[in-house]
Amino acid sequence: MAADRVDETFLSSFAEKWLGGWNDHDADALIALCTEDVLWDDPALAAPERGHQAVRDYLAGTWAMFPDLAFTLPEPSMVGVEGPLAAQVWRMTGTMLGSDPWAGFAPTGKRIDVEGIDIYVFRDELVSHYRGRYDLAEVARQLGLAPARGSRPEQVLAFVQRTSMRIRRRA
Repeated sequence: MAADRVDETFLSSFAEKWLGGWNDHDADALIALCTEDVLWDDPALAAPERGHQAVRDYLAGTWAMFPDLAFTLPEPSMVGVEGPLAAQVWRMTGTMLGSDPWAGFAPTGKRIDVEGIDIYVFRDELVSHYRGRYDLAEVARQLGLAPARGSRPEQVLAFVQRTSMRIRRRA
């Protein structure tokens, strides 16, 4: 890997280790692939977090909530055109058997099956900035934490929201 660009050989090896760390629920393996000051940005977090301990806490919370969490890679990794970056499309499955450590939701026992993408910025062959991107609203729907699209509960929520906006405008 050149300092200013990721090569395919490096990325293939990295992707295999990254996937293995996630599927083995091995925080040490994933943290070993990150810089000490890694910036970790995931939609489940209120704000990006920094450093190995923050990543360790995030992983522990995620795996406690989804003890059977697993990933597959439906597409090969993609090398960034400019700069030391890459991306990886993934499919995530798991069952919510533990509490949500961030929002506090109780376990639902329901499964998720979602697609997303990771974006990695590298420094010295380690991830210095991780960005996970996926539809958190869809995850909430699959877990029963948000109403299904087009359902009666969703229509009621939309009605309440519209009504509250009309009341606000009058105030």
